[in-house]
Amino acid sequence: TRAWCAYELSFSIGWRKQILFWMHSCSSCPMSSIQLEQLRQKATRLDLEKAQASVEHDWLRIKSEIQKQDGGFAKLTTVIRDCIIDRVRFVEAAVGATAEHVSMLERKLHVL
Repeated sequence: TRAWCAYELSFSIGWRKQILFWMHSCSSCPMSSIQLEQLRQKATRLDLEKAQASVEHDWLRIKSEIQKQDGGFAKLTTVIRDCIIDRVRFVEAAVGATAEHVSMLERKLHVL
């Protein structure tokens, strides 16, 4: 887990910004339910106290700021975990709706 990303995400959540995750896909590696499930599983194991930063001073500063917040690491981990899982559900719904739409169009084309 990258400390800066998690810390910045916490601000976005706190400021009620719209957060969208979209997984990379291409013709040779389409987004799949397996990828989404892997992301969900990683989110359930999230532990921000184990986050890392490439610069030790940055990590110490972020850690200090998180510890000052009500609930500290435990609360922030829960908030970010819930956000990621919610966004995975959003992507699953979008992908599912798209797949359903494509299937419907294919059926209509076969009728013509």
